[in-house]
Amino acid sequence: MEPIAVQGSFENQWNLQDLRVPVPESLDSPDRLDGASFLSLVAWLGARKATGAARVHLAQGRRFTLGVAQGSLLSIEEEGRPFADETVAWLVQQRLVTPTQLEAARANPSGKPLMQALFEMRFCTPQNLVEALKATKERLLKVLCEPGQGTFAWQDGATPRRSDPVVVDLPTFVVETLRLLTRGAYASDMDPLLQDVQGRYVYRTDALSPAACGLLFQDKEQKVLDLVADGTVTLKEGIAMSLLSRTQTDRLFLIAAFLGLVEFRLQGLPKGGIEALETRLKSDLERLKTDDYFQRLGLHWTTHPKHYDDAYRKMLDRWGPAASVRRHSPRCAEIADQAQELMDQAYNAIRIPLLRNRYRMERFGKETLKFGTDFLYKQAHLALFREDWELAQEIIESALDVVPRTEFQALRARVLRREKSKD
Repeated sequence: MEPIAVQGSFENQWNLQDLRVPVPESLDSPDRLDGASFLSLVAWLGARKATGAARVHLAQGRRFTLGVAQGSLLSIEEEGRPFADETVAWLVQQRLVTPTQLEAARANPSGKPLMQALFEMRFCTPQNLVEALKATKERLLKVLCEPGQGTFAWQDGATPRRSDPVVVDLPTFVVETLRLLTRGAYASDMDPLLQDVQGRYVYRTDALSPAACGLLFQDKEQKVLDLVADGTVTLKEGIAMSLLSRTQTDRLFLIAAFLGLVEFRLQGLPKGGIEALETRLKSDLERLKTDDYFQRLGLHWTTHPKHYDDAYRKMLDRWGPAASVRRHSPRCAEIADQAQELMDQAYNAIRIPLLRNRYRMERFGKETLKFGTDFLYKQAHLALFREDWELAQEIIESALDVVPRTEFQALRARVLRREKSKD
């Protein structure tokens, strides 16, 4: 993977707008981070398991440097404020170290680092120091997520030097921060962000491994994800069957979608899962093999040629290279390949008038074509009676495409004259 360097500005509002650039978007295009929230940058680093360094400059003048390795924060320090002083201040604030003990540690004759002196003089325990280091790193990271603006510059690189063994897992930090950010939000606040995907099926992504699920979510949340994110139910159905409240469920899926742990697709899986889907797709493929070329594209042999391109594009959405059905399993992708070949065969045969007419005659026969076009002729007259000139023109042109009979041409000329006089 090529090293990535990205820089830009960020704006935090400390509301749901801070979720405006989710992880899938930033992974596809890191430039999307320019103008996003700082939380989006943190989530992006965690999702990439990035290693490197960042420089952050807040609008009010404060400057920070961050060191990240494998998606975890190793170090964070504000310019002009040594990290050790920030950590010791936390110990004093939590009353784990008294001001008198702090002064004694500062005056140690050996000149050892302050936190080491506090430990060796037994003023605090190793657990106290670990808690202080973690809390200080998280607090400084939260400062960068508070309402305001700033700029950032990130550069992939070597693992930064670490001054202590404590790290902050960035995906976990993002989830905890989002819980705080949405604590006062109601379902009515979050519903608009999920509005467009309510009718789509929920799938877990590869990023939602059992380990990640156990680390990031609580027991009930894990059960809801296991229940809903299997591709067999829509988000709307999943919310209705959730073990959590409506607000808690909305929050869960907002967080999971923001981190790219779930995705929403138009096509769902049958209740039997992947095996049932593969069986259904195989059945669809066998049916396509017996369908005529028009039916393969979802058309009738009397359909106007102007609809062919749209019909072909819709079938590509279902079976083509970008079709979501291909992602379910290698077998699904194999079936989709075969179906696409059938679509291509059909489209290439009917889009050319000479080939289309020859195929229709061989497939349906002269009597069927005559019966069908006679019916179209009557339908065109009916549309004329209703003064629906556009529909009448389309119907009679469809008939002419099948059999160019004299009465059809005369009716089309009549329709065109009416259209011209109307204009």
